[in-house]
Amino acid sequence: MSFKLKFMGISCFLLYLACGPDNSQREVPIKPQLTRQTDKIFALDNETSFEYLQPNLTELNDSLYFTFFNRKNHSIYAYHYDSGVLVHKIVLDQEGPNQLPLRYGHLSYFVQNWDSIFATNLDAYFIIDKFGVVKDKTELTSQSGFFKRKTFHLDQATQLRGDQLDCGFSQVLPDQQKPNFKRVVYDIKSKEVVKVYMDERELVSGYDEILAHNTVTAENGGIRNMGFYIVRDGDLLYTSYEIGDSIYHFRKDEKIASYYAGYSDLEVSTIQQYFDNTLVKTFEGGISIGPNPDQSPTYLTMAIDPNGRYIYRLFKHGSRRIIDAETEKETAELIGLSLVVLDLETEAVFSYKLPHEQIQIWDNFFVTEEGLHFPVLEQEEEDEKRYMVFKLL
Repeated sequence: MSFKLKFMGISCFLLYLACGPDNSQREVPIKPQLTRQTDKIFALDNETSFEYLQPNLTELNDSLYFTFFNRKNHSIYAYHYDSGVLVHKIVLDQEGPNQLPLRYGHLSYFVQNWDSIFATNLDAYFIIDKFGVVKDKTELTSQSGFFKRKTFHLDQATQLRGDQLDCGFSQVLPDQQKPNFKRVVYDIKSKEVVKVYMDERELVSGYDEILAHNTVTAENGGIRNMGFYIVRDGDLLYTSYEIGDSIYHFRKDEKIASYYAGYSDLEVSTIQQYFDNTLVKTFEGGISIGPNPDQSPTYLTMAIDPNGRYIYRLFKHGSRRIIDAETEKETAELIGLSLVVLDLETEAVFSYKLPHEQIQIWDNFFVTEEGLHFPVLEQEEEDEKRYMVFKLL
């Protein structure tokens, strides 16, 4: 009797192993379809060019606004996204009591509301309103030389919690053997740095090699910093970089996870290939820095959908050198462009080929409830900004 019970127990155990749950047989996530939607168009005035226009999204009182900065006339434009109507044109004076002068053509901004717009020009930090009136100004700590200057950057991941502003933080040439933090928390009332976090050394593979290379090339002014991308969903931050296949997940200032989110059909650039993507030529009395027409693959930028489920990365397949038959000028031809999607619920990664001949890759894409918006490369009308819209269904 005892023998039979033991035999039956062993038999049931073997049957469980044969028929029970098998992690290797998990259900494969269904790949969503990327479907073209109706183009989104914003009318432009005669002072604004549709080229090289970097969008920002702002949500206020349940309304979404599409904004951008026009360097030519030193103005921030704000459109109601749904209607496409221009609601604010905020002119930044270059002289006088409300001056907000540009430094190196740089300005970043964050709209808390239309009476409190945070802006920085590398030298100072400002609070302005929708009329361009400067309500507050704080000189940032000066550093000797452009390369050692530590600056705030008001990016799409900027957040104001109470009096504490969480925003980007960068240095053109970081100090060797020291942390290189990418985020700063700044108290706008005490005007002091509360904390810095997100050390690039812990995230970028080959960081020391990249820094050593930039330290040498900086002597000739030929430095090129690696693209470092950050998106936010509430207190959650996600970050990646130009030649990395991973996305790092932070809750406030603590790293809690990492995910693979690479393009599996093509390898991203090695560090040396990344260096070779930039041509630095020195000549008597100057230096020339520009892109190499023959480029290896890199990631361009990143976005997150409004519901916080999908993270989108734009992957450039590289480019090749071509000679125009008529002008005999040398140009670069984009080889291909893909969208890499990380599903945060399942950690599945999907990729989609995009019509690279039609997309302007130097302007950022953005995401709303309507879908992903990619700037059109060659649009017929110059008095509008047109976006191709795609949606996961």
